[in-house]
Order: sequence, then structure tokens, then C-alpha cells
Amino acid sequence: MEPFVVNGDFAKIKQYPHCVFLVVDCHGKWICGSSVVNQKILLTAAHCLFCANTKPKIDAFAGHENIKQTNVNRAVKKLLIHDKYSDRNVNSDIGLVMLSEDLPLGKKIKRVILVKQSNYGLSAVVAGWGAISDEPERGTDTLKWANQKVRSEKTCTKLGKLKPGMMCAGSTSKEHPRPKVIQAVL
Repeated sequence: MEPFVVNGDFAKIKQYPHCVFLVVDCHGKWICGSSVVNQKILLTAAHCLFCANTKPKIDAFAGHENIKQTNVNRAVKKLLIHDKYSDRNVNSDIGLVMLSEDLPLGKKIKRVILVKQSNYGLSAVVAGWGAISDEPERGTDTLKWANQKVRSEKTCTKLGKLKPGMMCAGSTSKEHPRPKVIQAVL
């Protein structure tokens, strides 16, 4: 499995204004990406919220591609993790966070468009911050993106990783299912 933005390019926040990064403080600090659903709700991976039962301190930063230069900061006041999520696999790896205050929507902070169907064969973009390799110290403070092809359910099922409700994308069989943005649509 490949949980990194490998071989990606640096992005400006105006290219992916739905991207918000989370700083999670629970047994150490780490960064996760998220997408703006509306002014108060962000969509993220459940594995980013794995210590939710310990009531971690989580802050959301929006409006800039560099995590050290953003000026829009909101505390997270509530978490919701999919009830079928397990930290042993990637099934149902989805969570929502509710912010303490609304995000100011504009050119650098926009909602992601959610759709119900997969767009097999189209090019999709994965965008985010954080690890760029399996070495923990090799991270990026700047938003990165990479193009990937959305694979068909049949192709992904052959890899043994696709479960109901998932889609997958990637250039190699080692890629694992993960959220993708297809022309500003998630």
C-alpha cells in the first residue's frame, strides 16, 4: 500500500481550494488532509482520527498551500468515524470533523463537490500534505498533487483490495484505494 503523494508536484491552494490540513495532537502530533464539505464540516480519513476516544486536540488550517503560512485556523469540536472502520485495514476509512467556527468560503477555501458514481478510466488527482516517502522525516509542508487513473471495479477487485463503497486509482498494482478528486469533484 502506498499512503504517500509520491512523484507529485507542488500546488497552489487556488488549484485545490477544498484542501484543508488537520494537525492532530494525540500521543504526538501529525498532519492529515481533509476536504471542505461545507463551512463547518470536513471530510477526512478515519485513520487520522484513530485516537478519537481520547479526545485529541485537532486544529484545521485552510486557505494556504503551506502549513506554516496559513492564517485561517479553526478548532475541531466534534468527530465522527464510520462505524465499520477498523484500523486493521482500509475498509470504511472515512471520518468527518465539525469545526468550532465556520470557514470563510472564497477563492482559497471552497467546498468539494461530492458525487455518487465513479468515473472509471478518467484521470483523477490526489492532493495533500505530509509524508512523501516511507521515511517519517521525509515530509512536505507544501500541498502536493499527482494525477492517477481511476480503475474499474473489476480491475481493483482482482487486486483483492476493493470493498463495497470504495473506488481505487493508481498507476501500478501497488496503489491502494483512496479518495480522489476528479475535476474538482470527490
